[in-house]
Amino acid sequence: MRKQAAPEDILERKVFNEILAWILSDPAFLFDNGYACPYCGLGRQDRIPRTAIAIAIHIIREHRDEAVDLLVELDM
Repeated sequence: MRKQAAPEDILERKVFNEILAWILSDPAFLFDNGYACPYCGLGRQDRIPRTAIAIAIHIIREHRDEAVDLLVELDM
């Protein structure tokens, strides 16, 4: 029998999916060597290639409040 996901897990996945979709749809995130964080420049400054998923995880961990506020603004 499959275990039911907790509401907070569903919300966490939804936030991650929204941030990932935002990264993939906005060319401002894409640089020559991969994707970069718009808040702190991770991936742009250190010249280490980053995937969109890595940047989404970074944004959730380090810049969650700013990203959620922006997503709410864009959705309205």
